[in-house]
Amino acid sequence: MPKISQNQTARGRPSKADDHLHRLRRLGLFDVNQAKKSGVPQQTLSRLVAAGQILRLTRDLYRHPETEIDPATEDFAIACAKFGPRSAIGGLTALFHYHLTDQAPQQIWILVPPNRTTTDSQYRCMRVKTKHSAGVETHETYRIVSIERAVAESLRFATKIGVETAIRAARNAFKQKLTTPAKVLKTARELKIESFVMKHWEAITVE
Repeated sequence: MPKISQNQTARGRPSKADDHLHRLRRLGLFDVNQAKKSGVPQQTLSRLVAAGQILRLTRDLYRHPETEIDPATEDFAIACAKFGPRSAIGGLTALFHYHLTDQAPQQIWILVPPNRTTTDSQYRCMRVKTKHSAGVETHETYRIVSIERAVAESLRFATKIGVETAIRAARNAFKQKLTTPAKVLKTARELKIESFVMKHWEAITVE
């Protein structure tokens, strides 16, 4: 008589534990609330972590072991999972990611809705009212603003990023032919921040 796996019922169907793992695998990166919404209670999640079947990344963030994350962008993936689907990597972090500045950020800059806050000093929230998907590129495990949005918003938040840093980043983007002034201006119009970009237009387009 064939031996029944501990992860199978007597009739050969997947056990409840397997079902829970399948649900969590679809989530990839998730927190307790997301697990609960998927039908996995917190107590069950704790057991799966204790058994080594689910990985705990931070105090409130988990990962299914089959979810592959590029080490180079793991921090981005964790940030986007932490702040939810209306968040995206931006600001100085995006400029550094695109090699538009040599100034390595001490925090992860992330775009969030106007009412979102955090006490975690690892992150710097950029609260914006614009449509969260505008000028945002979605990758497998994280979201990041496009080069055009990164340049436009660096000028929008120039007092926080640094005026010289923002202008130099824009010039580098044009010099390296990563984008064009026209594309940046178009994105600025879509984000309704054209006036901030035009304020520095002559400085960023000078030959």
